[in-house]
Amino acid sequence: MAKSSDINLLKAKTMLTPQWVAIDGQLRTISIVLLIVLVLSGLFFGIGYAILRSQFAAMSAQKQTLMTAIGGQLRKEGLFASLKDRIAITGRILEGQRSWLGVLDLIDRITASGTRTSFSVGENDEVNLSITNKTLEDTFRVVERVLTEVARKTIANPILESVQYQKDGVVKVSLIFTPIF
Repeated sequence: MAKSSDINLLKAKTMLTPQWVAIDGQLRTISIVLLIVLVLSGLFFGIGYAILRSQFAAMSAQKQTLMTAIGGQLRKEGLFASLKDRIAITGRILEGQRSWLGVLDLIDRITASGTRTSFSVGENDEVNLSITNKTLEDTFRVVERVLTEVARKTIANPILESVQYQKDGVVKVSLIFTPIF
């Protein structure tokens, strides 16, 4: 046999004790289990990340849609607020308003049907009434009707401001009174 100059220091077969063989088997089993757990946890977290990412994208799209809808409603809200304020102001004005229909009826009762009449309303709801009668008797009837309305308490503070008697018998009377609403 020929001698070789190479020396093999490693044994071709090393014998392990049964204890080391059991430990080696357990280490392989543990490493396989850990590898499976690592792969499964990676899949779990990957799927969870994908689900959360898609939910985030859906929420972002919904947020953008809602922001657009809110932006569209801002004009309507401004109009609504303006209308609400105007309705409140109009309500206060209407509460302060008085019905002048009764005053027109009162003027009709005071004046005779054949007379010419004009009237105006002052700041303190005083009615300035100008009546033109054809005769002096018609004027006396107007004064009687004013006194009757005072007795009924439909007018207050009647003042005969002026009386003009013209040559042709026409009488112009100017009265001021405050209607009682």
